[in-house]
Amino acid sequence: MVPEERPSDFHDAKGAAEALLKALGLRDLVFKKGRTPPWYLKEASAAILLGDQALGALGQVSPEALRRFDVDATAVFVFEIDATVLIEKVTGDRAFEPLAKFPAVYRDLSIIAKRSVESARIQEIILREGRELVESVALFDLFEGGKIDPWKKPWLSGYAIDLEKPLWTAKISTNSMKALWKESEKKQAPG
Repeated sequence: MVPEERPSDFHDAKGAAEALLKALGLRDLVFKKGRTPPWYLKEASAAILLGDQALGALGQVSPEALRRFDVDATAVFVFEIDATVLIEKVTGDRAFEPLAKFPAVYRDLSIIAKRSVESARIQEIILREGRELVESVALFDLFEGGKIDPWKKPWLSGYAIDLEKPLWTAKISTNSMKALWKESEKKQAPG
């Protein structure tokens, strides 16, 4: 059975931009609402940051911009990257990294957060609270609908635990990550 095609959305544009930039060797990408050009819809756009430096923007093109360019579509999602910054940050040099003696463990974590909490904030909390143990975090799904409170949004995230780090013990498990998340929920900005 062929799955039904769905319309593209913000998360597709974000995924494409993120895949391209990571393939170029860029890490520490942050996608933050605000600071986007006026041709984007504010509620469906984000600035692309590399650390604290602006790298570009992505999101849904506003209906007004679509009309000005005679684009006959209801929703267009794009991303743009500042080539000057990209050239500065991407180097042709690649250093060999030996394979880890103990590869990272990848786990999934479902999170229900206030609708006002941005994905960058969730990622920041998991990385900060996981300290040296959590190697990477990827928020890869956002479920909307069903029986979820309309003021909340459920995220599915993946995180990698680095087994090479000295903090690793056999006790690190889904329960400890849930405890970590409960603690970090207390630190979320009110929304």
